[in-house]
Amino acid sequence: MIEVKKVTPPGKTCGYIKKIAAVEAIVLTLWSLLKYLTNLEGTMNGMRINDIMYLSGEFLWRFSDILRNALDGFYICAAANIGFVIDNYVYFYTGSKSVYTMKRLRRAGEMHLRCWTVPLFWAAALLLCSQILRAVYFLFYWLAVPYHLDSWRLMF
Repeated sequence: MIEVKKVTPPGKTCGYIKKIAAVEAIVLTLWSLLKYLTNLEGTMNGMRINDIMYLSGEFLWRFSDILRNALDGFYICAAANIGFVIDNYVYFYTGSKSVYTMKRLRRAGEMHLRCWTVPLFWAAALLLCSQILRAVYFLFYWLAVPYHLDSWRLMF
């Protein structure tokens, strides 16, 4: 297991990074759930004949129409992690943290490793979390919408 202190800029507190990650994950999950349920309610209440499919004598809403933009927050935050990378580089160039000392270490890419590892890992974790939520939402869709015999074809 990799220690967080070895992949963050020296002097940055790991507790700060963990708190930001936890709050971001909770807020994104709740926002995604709210968006999904709002889309589900809006789709079921505001049925238009063009937006639904007729299957086995019953109306069936497509999963992609219900999901719409519920997971966009995860993608936006994953892309916004470039801000943490920039913050890590700026951290090396300010105060008494000498960028020249980092460049003289045995491992030539030590500074880049410390600047990129945590933001890339967190971006990957956010994308994984979004796909897990997609599966949970599809399971809810599978159980909530009647006549889903052919819904794998309707997923996307």
